[in-house]
Amino acid sequence: MAAFKIALGLCLWLSSVTVQAAFLPSPNVRWTYELPGATPRRLGPGNNVVASSDGSRVFSTTSDGSLHILYTSALFASKVFEPETELGDVLTCRSGVTLVENEAGNVEYAVYAVLDEVTVADIFAEASDAPLTSPSSRLLAVNVDATLRWSLRLPGTVVGNPILGGDGNTFYIVHNIASTLELTETLAEDVGRVSVVVLEPEGPIITATLPETPDNAPFAPASGRTIPGQGPGGSPTDVVVFGENRENGLSEDGALFMFVPSAEFNRLGGRGNAAYDLRVASAFPRSAVARPAISQSGAEVFLAQQESTITGWNDNRELSGVIAGTEEDLFPAWLNRPRPSLQNDILRKFSVGACVVCLFDIPVLYVYIYMNHVPHAFGLPLPLTAFPSAPILSADEQLLYISGASATIFCVSALTGNFIWTVETGGIHRTEPVLSEIEGEDSVVYFIQVRP
Repeated sequence: MAAFKIALGLCLWLSSVTVQAAFLPSPNVRWTYELPGATPRRLGPGNNVVASSDGSRVFSTTSDGSLHILYTSALFASKVFEPETELGDVLTCRSGVTLVENEAGNVEYAVYAVLDEVTVADIFAEASDAPLTSPSSRLLAVNVDATLRWSLRLPGTVVGNPILGGDGNTFYIVHNIASTLELTETLAEDVGRVSVVVLEPEGPIITATLPETPDNAPFAPASGRTIPGQGPGGSPTDVVVFGENRENGLSEDGALFMFVPSAEFNRLGGRGNAAYDLRVASAFPRSAVARPAISQSGAEVFLAQQESTITGWNDNRELSGVIAGTEEDLFPAWLNRPRPSLQNDILRKFSVGACVVCLFDIPVLYVYIYMNHVPHAFGLPLPLTAFPSAPILSADEQLLYISGASATIFCVSALTGNFIWTVETGGIHRTEPVLSEIEGEDSVVYFIQVRP
């Protein structure tokens, strides 16, 4: 009995140990650059900053739809691309930028999306039969000299970054289009779509758009990966992974999808909806507003959901089966739910509650326990933090880094979902972290925070 008590005490002590990360000294500012414009420009939701492989240029989208190309060694030579307004009164951008580089690592052009919002009639006006014009997006390719290379219109709102395929000639675009419900009915959420854009000699064309039925929820931003040897005859396969975004990420309903070539892909030359499959990898997750993290093999996926849940699918065999079409609707390998402030405090590691319910008119006492920040299935969840940004996977695919909407940064084991360390920063995080890993040196995670 004494040995059991010692073992139990050791386990509880170990569970309360938290490894802390360290803040680095403030770096020296090399340069700053104010984005030019008649009015102050800002980065809004979905916008991002991307550097070229050689570090010579930095590209940034902004909320007004402009693309900024900065030359890091000669800021005075920086350029701005400002798309013309089409169809409507308002031009916005909720997209990041994707760079297309040649074999030498030089940027040939950048691709992003802008949204043309058209206001034709007030749907709440007395004339309920007035037409409602849905917003539409333009996919823009911009050369490094800030000139337009090509443009393609897509219905609805593009979410996230364009995904570049392994052939360097194909783009996968996730976009949400307006519901087909009548105006007199309850307004419905947008319907998710994935379109395949292929560059032909005459210009870009849409070769497929899935799904074909209008009963799907809006989609969240996607991540993509080209996986060697997964296609027919051992050819590379492009895999696009994303979640559902119901009620702007606040719904408990959601799913994880994989968009992959079908068995008919080669026969159809990759053209047409039948050349692709949209597969439900898992119906378990809640809604998400950020893209998932994917391993190099495509067989490990990690999704941070708005309802405060981090979920991991890391069984190589099962997810490879989804890609191959032999598996579907997988249960995750792990999930975890952190709270806004994770201190090394036994009360936050272990708490007990109780409630009384009636079962067949007989009162029954239920006791529920919270341990290691994960509420048991028969307990009630405590207030949790939200995850509006995507997790980042380390190069060795052992660790996940993620920032919550609270003032907390988390490092999580990709294998088990257990917390490695947490850091309180004193600010709110809404952007995706950036990871720097140099052999022989400590890893550095960069976050952008908004001070309260």
